[in-house]
Amino acid sequence: MAFQEIVHQFFTEGDAYDTEILQLLPVYEEMLANLLDHIWMDTNEPLHILELGCGTGNLSQLMAHTFPNSALTLVDYSATMIEHAEEKLKKYPNTVKTVVSDFALLEFEPESFDLVISSLALHHLSDPQKAAFYQTMFGWLKPGGKFRCADQCMLLPKSKGFPHLIERWKAWAKRNGGADETIERWLEHIHTADHYAPLKAHMMWLIGSGFVDVDCYWRNLFWTVFGAAKPLYIND
Repeated sequence: MAFQEIVHQFFTEGDAYDTEILQLLPVYEEMLANLLDHIWMDTNEPLHILELGCGTGNLSQLMAHTFPNSALTLVDYSATMIEHAEEKLKKYPNTVKTVVSDFALLEFEPESFDLVISSLALHHLSDPQKAAFYQTMFGWLKPGGKFRCADQCMLLPKSKGFPHLIERWKAWAKRNGGADETIERWLEHIHTADHYAPLKAHMMWLIGSGFVDVDCYWRNLFWTVFGAAKPLYIND
């Protein structure tokens, strides 16, 4: 079964939160499917996987299904979100550890993880925090370990292209059943709480932190899947 079919199967069984996500982010299924499709690791290996910003566990359960022999460490700032994620993962055989924490306060041993993933979470960090966090995350990965991220990478609010993208998104969300009040609440959150950065900035921060194979695998409007790898050797 293709990753796109697997993702759709999970969301046809989802709850009200997942329904709203699909209305507001019409490419949500496609985005997660592309993240999974570009991990390029043996799904049968006993990997140690860290998920940053697990939310209610949408990506978490996809990872548990795809990598059944792997151990998952899930991080989120919200204890309520963590509880939802734990409930979704009860039916899987994976070893699961959950951590309620701000990203900036996380502490893991060096070279603890084979893979770090994140979806719709890193844009909550300011740009200086993102740059510093990539350096920290580099240390958590084992040599040859990978980082894969699905997030909103967009033009800055003061740029000429920003209003155009927002209007395209609003029309898209309305066609998919998004309520006007929900869309306006999301827009307010963009301007008051989120810190979007251009994809080029993420790539420069990753390269500056020592990552290699930095690339963008998929993009639609401002939703993007990108990633990188830690070199096998320090001089790679």
